[in-house]
Amino acid sequence: AVTFTNKAANEMRDRIVQLVGPSAGGINVGTFHSQCLRILRRDFHRIGWESDFSIYDGVDQLRVIKQAMSDLNVPLNTLSPRAVRNEISRAKDELAGPHEYAERAEGFLQEMTATIYHRYQQMLKDSRALDFGDMIFYAVRVLRESPEARAEYHNRFQFILVDEYQDTNRAQYYLIRELGAGHGNVCVVGDD
Repeated sequence: AVTFTNKAANEMRDRIVQLVGPSAGGINVGTFHSQCLRILRRDFHRIGWESDFSIYDGVDQLRVIKQAMSDLNVPLNTLSPRAVRNEISRAKDELAGPHEYAERAEGFLQEMTATIYHRYQQMLKDSRALDFGDMIFYAVRVLRESPEARAEYHNRFQFILVDEYQDTNRAQYYLIRELGAGHGNVCVVGDD
């Protein structure tokens, strides 16, 4: 089962244990990010990455973006690092890596972000780090690019429940689509 907050995941887990009993304690309930973290820690090597990566929060992201801008001689007074971070996050939510983003970039902000995005991703890789958007982005890649991993998760997750489905983005949708493709047992709950 996946949802958006740790609080909601804990409430779901507690309710399931109350309904089913202690045998339900091993059920896999968590946020999209925690589920993806499990996938990446276990199977990231299948697409050529090490599983001992760090996770950068928003502050870390801004620090790396500012350094990337400095490396590229982009003055901080011409472009907001927060705006760049938001653009990169939106790109990852759409499963657009630096090259895909650059191909569709329009206007000053997006064109500059495309250059910074490429440098930013290289800096993350050099530091063996991911940001929150990368967690879902790369979990989808693992499932798409590794038939072995995909088969294991299809066998492992026979039933999938998505809470607050109306809040899912493209990357989250494709994650669920990949996980549920082996059996089709996907149930989503959400508001209109």
